[in-house]
Amino acid sequence: MRIKIKPRLYQEKIFAKAVKENTLVVLPTGLGKTLIALMLALHELKKGRVLVLAPTKPLVEQHLESFTNNSDLKSDDCALVTGALKPEERGELYDKKVVFATPQTVRNDLITRRARLEEFSLIVFDECHRAVGNYAYCFIASEYEGRVIGLSASPGSDADKIKTVCKNLGVTNIEARTENDPDVKPYLQEKKVTHVNLEIPDELGKVIKHLKNALSTSLKYLKDLGLLKTHDVTKVYKKDLLALNREARAKVSSDPSYYKALSLVARALKVMHAQQLLQTQGVASLKKYFNGLKHQSSKAAASLLRDRDFQEAMHLVFKTEVEHPKFNALLDLISPDENQLVFTQYRATAELITSLINDSGGNARVFVGQRGAKGMTQKEQLKVLEEFRKGEFNTLVSTSISEEGLDIPSIDTAVFFEPVPSALRMVQRKGRVGRAKTGKVYVLVTKGTVDEKYKWIAYYKEKRMKKAINNISREDLVQSNLKSFM
Repeated sequence: MRIKIKPRLYQEKIFAKAVKENTLVVLPTGLGKTLIALMLALHELKKGRVLVLAPTKPLVEQHLESFTNNSDLKSDDCALVTGALKPEERGELYDKKVVFATPQTVRNDLITRRARLEEFSLIVFDECHRAVGNYAYCFIASEYEGRVIGLSASPGSDADKIKTVCKNLGVTNIEARTENDPDVKPYLQEKKVTHVNLEIPDELGKVIKHLKNALSTSLKYLKDLGLLKTHDVTKVYKKDLLALNREARAKVSSDPSYYKALSLVARALKVMHAQQLLQTQGVASLKKYFNGLKHQSSKAAASLLRDRDFQEAMHLVFKTEVEHPKFNALLDLISPDENQLVFTQYRATAELITSLINDSGGNARVFVGQRGAKGMTQKEQLKVLEEFRKGEFNTLVSTSISEEGLDIPSIDTAVFFEPVPSALRMVQRKGRVGRAKTGKVYVLVTKGTVDEKYKWIAYYKEKRMKKAINNISREDLVQSNLKSFM
């Protein structure tokens, strides 16, 4: 069997290594990890069958389409195995030459003995950074002794996480390339990243001041219980409260007094969330959150709604006609003549942005995940992407669903409504842009808020990831895998 497109030099080099050794392939989004997996799959089909794993059904379907379109592999020789099929219908599908499957389904079929891995000569683990903890990739890899290839744009921001992924998959070799590597650069267009710095309006600044006071009060209650050393809002972070929450949950069964601590932590986290919504998402999102709080029956919500500063913050928000400057900044960046992708953290913000773009004469569609009453089914997601590909609209407004794996059509411009504190997500977002021509990336950053903090967190995590990958030696990985057998 052969592939129908000519591989790039760096893809051939990585393939040559992956033939000899279980390999983790780290390439930015859009640089052809799947083609390397296809080349290795066709090579390994001489010895046995191939199993291609991806986290979601749309990704699995995408891999099947990519393999059959880019090689002379026949669709009759392939099988799609996902939870959409009844268990009794899946067993015989594992006899096909190439099986494309979701990992949860394969794990279940291995446990019930509908599937066996002995006759597979290769397993492809797409988005393999997920191979940690109890994720199904770990179980599948532990049951398998053949050739493995893992694919990821960002396997982790520190050496320990990357080593864990490699150990869990039985990987002993890492092949990584960045956009700056000389054998990759010729295939990339220029990508211009611009941070658009914005100021919070004075009227919203008053709301933030009252929320800070409400947070300080909540933290003081925890300090008075001896659970925090300070109630200074600049020195207590969300991670501190989450750690305190875990500690209280672990102790509450033996000491009921920790119920109060749990309620106070929940109260503080609610204020933090309100702050973050206003600073990074805007008034509309905060109004929706406040309305939801009014209908919550928890002690934390009731206590918070009695707090004077929190009440004043709510009063100011519901009477203001001022909105976050990000929305006008975004509308200024949207063009009717380009394909554009807008990323945002929250579904409510995605819906609002879509409405604003369309009301201003643009042509946008929202693209969100499956969860919740307003979620999109996988069929709806694929339909929207196909319409985008055909040019029926030019602006896709998306939550994190479009960051990982899905084949998004060529994008000229991307707008990040907020930075995210993740190297993986930033790498995946930026990888959507500038494949065919010079790409533009705009990151909206509100000065003096968590936006600035997240911008730098993602920047340094990405730098640490690259350094960690370079510093992990083959001997480290071999020794790590040997220890797991001792």
